Amino acid sequence: MPHWPLALRLILTAAVFGATAWAFAVGQMGLAVVGIVACWFAFQRMFMTL
Repeated sequence: MPHWPLALRLILTAAVFGATAWAFAVGQMGLAVVGIVACWFAFQRMFMTL
């Protein structure tokens, strides 16, 4: 995914982080834990790969 435009990578990563924050806010801890893993994966995949 590093070949994707930066704006698209930022939007997708922000959506994952936003969904995780929402899950914490409404008390959906199962979804929040899944969201933490998804945040790690999204950030790793979008910004840390060569």
